[in-house]
Amino acid sequence: MKAREIMTKDIITIEPDTNIPEIVKKMSENGISGLPVVEGDKIVGMVTESDIMKLLEFHDFGNYMLPIPFDVIEAIMEMRSEIDEIKQDFDNLKSAEAKDIMTKKLVTASPEDHVTKVSQDMMEKKINRIPVIENNKLVGIVARSDVLKALSR
Repeated sequence: MKAREIMTKDIITIEPDTNIPEIVKKMSENGISGLPVVEGDKIVGMVTESDIMKLLEFHDFGNYMLPIPFDVIEAIMEMRSEIDEIKQDFDNLKSAEAKDIMTKKLVTASPEDHVTKVSQDMMEKKINRIPVIENNKLVGIVARSDVLKALSR
């Protein structure tokens, strides 16, 4: 079985200047976790949920069960600083665009590639989807779920 037989042909894509809230909305509305970034018919990158999550730093508030008032005040001041940093992270998230976070070095497949090669590439590279390219044009995408469906045929 070939990639052509299992790939999704109606591909949902974004452009390099698509902002993060639009990307998240598109992923959520379509029940997908990654989007090809295209300029015209040419794929230039891929944005995944993981790429978006990397924009968020994880903040450790520690253990603020302190007994004396000065320690409590100090803890509150530190927490305020952390909250300001979290607000900044979300502001950065809103202003970032696909081109800022996309993976540019892509593993791709040909429509004629065998499904076993596509699935092996997914496993070796630890990726969930592979764009299918023909004549330098994005013609489809194969997700892990497509490979699994093919196994049940």
